[in-house]
Amino acid sequence: MLDYRHIVDDGRPALWERPKTTRRYLHPPKARKLITLWAEGKIVYGNNDWYESLLTYHEEQAVTVWPAWYKYARKFDYRNAENYIYRDGAPVHGIRFCVGGFDIEEEAFTNAEETPTCFVRFRYVNRAPYPVRERFVFVVRKGSEKQIAYGSPDVYTTYLPEIGEVKQMKPTFSQTDDEIGGGKAGLTLRDGVSCVRFCSEKPVSYDEETGIVSLVLSLGESESYDLTIAIGEGESVPFSYEEEREKTLRFWESQMKRITKLPEAFRNDPEKLRMVKNFTVQFLQCFAKYTGESFTVFRQGGLQRHIWPWDAAPALEAIGRIGDFTAELDEVMSTYFDRLQAPDGEIRNLGIVWASDTACCLYSLAAYCLQKNDPAYWERYRNNALRA
Repeated sequence: MLDYRHIVDDGRPALWERPKTTRRYLHPPKARKLITLWAEGKIVYGNNDWYESLLTYHEEQAVTVWPAWYKYARKFDYRNAENYIYRDGAPVHGIRFCVGGFDIEEEAFTNAEETPTCFVRFRYVNRAPYPVRERFVFVVRKGSEKQIAYGSPDVYTTYLPEIGEVKQMKPTFSQTDDEIGGGKAGLTLRDGVSCVRFCSEKPVSYDEETGIVSLVLSLGESESYDLTIAIGEGESVPFSYEEEREKTLRFWESQMKRITKLPEAFRNDPEKLRMVKNFTVQFLQCFAKYTGESFTVFRQGGLQRHIWPWDAAPALEAIGRIGDFTAELDEVMSTYFDRLQAPDGEIRNLGIVWASDTACCLYSLAAYCLQKNDPAYWERYRNNALRA
């Protein structure tokens, strides 16, 4: 069982903690990647690229690892999947599927690097009172994020993911001879800087023509088996899933300690405190850096890489009220007024003029100056504000 069900006294998550959603975010704050776990179990590992207009989003490239079963890669039934969230909101997310006599428990997270590595564990459990055997597969592709993630970037439409669309993409990964290490078997796939490592004590195989990794699994009654995956860029190095998981949990625990200004009614109410921590994690995941750029933005939701100051304003004000997040807020205000403000005073968004409401940027600055209570900081942006 995944380690999630110690949240309330009766062992069941509160109602708000039973998510039904198309995707959940895995990346850390100020990451240069946008990494998501989707309802059907696929991982999408995309860049944070700066677009001059919405139309260029269609050029975004991403890596996906889509788990499935049977030799023809049938997708898991996401409509009947169970989603889990970790205590205190840390983005160590879980999802459970049922296939034949198997329970498949998937868990995913990333480390805290600017260019993170995503770690995924699949735990296959035989829940039948007899031995079971099945072929599990992973469709591995690199290509158009628009084709990989149905309905992206906003995913406003009815969600109908189709694994056939991804299977039709040309396979581009090649198997390398990298050593897995740690006493594990497995394989490593590469496409340019992109690297996907499968670690397994049982044999796994890769077909370069179909771009599919296969695991044939036979389990006795109540037996389980773990397979782990690392998705990232650069050098392929051995890893311990449990050690990486513990480091990620420690990182997010340190972030939650920055929440220092809550009213007593929230500090002393476990459920309200959990809600605050969950929202704080999601807010922090919206702080992002772009490929090749040094400035920080507060990213819009969905798979958008743009910013909408109207939507960002209440979130920035809220996170400033609950604790010490001055590093992130300083950087966003600098982006607004040092990076995006035009000579005529207008603050122009990254390619979407109609969404860049200069007044909302001014509101965010005013709210932050009141929270910060630092006259020198106001003086720094006083002329920018008057010019706007």
